Amino acid sequence: MVTWFGKNIFGTPNYESETESAEVYKKSEEVLRKKIQEGSDIVIEVFWMSNASRDFARSIVEELEANYQQIEVIVVSEKILKNRIEERFTKPDRDSDGDWNVYLKLKEIREESDNSSRFIVSNNLKQKELFLQIDKLIS
Repeated sequence: MVTWFGKNIFGTPNYESETESAEVYKKSEEVLRKKIQEGSDIVIEVFWMSNASRDFARSIVEELEANYQQIEVIVVSEKILKNRIEERFTKPDRDSDGDWNVYLKLKEIREESDNSSRFIVSNNLKQKELFLQIDKLIS
């Protein structure tokens, strides 16, 4: 079973609040530990913006003697991404409240990964195809 960290766990985040960010990471650690101990595969989404936060997640996984794989979805086409974000907002059960402006803010603060062994996939894929590719990588 794959657990996706995101809105389904945290609601709508305030991306500029350091207090809320600290709470998100604390809650993330709790959920991450619990899900790994249950045997779940975990997919951690966009809020792991720094190498330090990704290293923190990896350290928890290693401490629990589980398998860690970092998969980075790169934005090849911002036009495709913008269309997806706009389309997502037409759905009442959308999995994110992040609009184009949120993407632009996160893009500014996100650190490039320093993990040379990460898997990289493109956002040019349809969402279903992307999820299938990620499932293959973590299986």
